[in-house]
This record gives sequence, structure tokens and C-alpha cells, in this order.
Amino acid sequence: MAQSDLLADDNTQHPLEGAWLGHEIVESNEKMDQGVVKAFKMIFEGEKISVTSKDGQVAGTVKLDDAKNPKWMDIELTMDGTVMTIQAIYEVRDGVFRLCHPEGENGTRPSSFKASDAVVLATFKRSKVEQDGAGQAPTRAESK
Repeated sequence: MAQSDLLADDNTQHPLEGAWLGHEIVESNEKMDQGVVKAFKMIFEGEKISVTSKDGQVAGTVKLDDAKNPKWMDIELTMDGTVMTIQAIYEVRDGVFRLCHPEGENGTRPSSFKASDAVVLATFKRSKVEQDGAGQAPTRAESK
């Protein structure tokens, strides 16, 4: 069954819901610098998404289709007044969120979790604050 928000089929919280910290990003077949990666944070709340990077923060919406294999994610972000749509695939397993999408807005949705010259593969780990409810930002050692 296709999903338009982050509720599971039984109306419980979807596994993607919450905060995710950058762990590894491969873009143009090159691993991104860890300083840049660690600055990435994605927060999913209902149909809303917030993406923070060293360049700032953008907000938007997300639509999921968990009936697809691999699962589909459509992200709409508003940057400088322009809406950008990203067609991605994703998976969440054992506290790890993998997102694979075309490098540009007009690329084709990937069919597998493999980086290439035209496909970005990003790996995130659930925020320790989300896991333990401590209410404070994780230290660099905690987020590894």
C-alpha cells in the first residue's frame, strides 16, 4: 500500500520518522569529506522533511511508496523560492537509513543502492538523541 506520510499501515510511527545524522555520502563515485558528511542531518516528521548541511537548512515534503521494491521516496525541497523534486529509493534497517538519488533534480530514480557518476548514495544513522531520549545533541563520538 502506498503511503503519503510517515505512518505505517497500522497507524504506528514509520521507521523513518525522527532525526538522522550523516555517516557516509558517495557522490560522483567519490566519498565526501567526513567534515561535510557529519554536518548533514535529516529530520522526518509526518510529511515534512528538514535537511541541514554546512550550507544551511532547507525544508520540504516527502512522499513514500513502501509497496515498491526498493522503497520509493519523493522529496520536494524549496530552495531560494524554487521547488526541487528528488526521486529517490531508500531503506531503513538496524538504525541505518540509506538514501540513493540522482545527482541532479532531473535524473532518473535509481533502481539499486549503487553510487555512480550520476547517482548519490547517502548513509545516515539515527540520532543518539532519538535512540536514548537524552534530550541533548550527540557528541561526535556518540554519533559514530
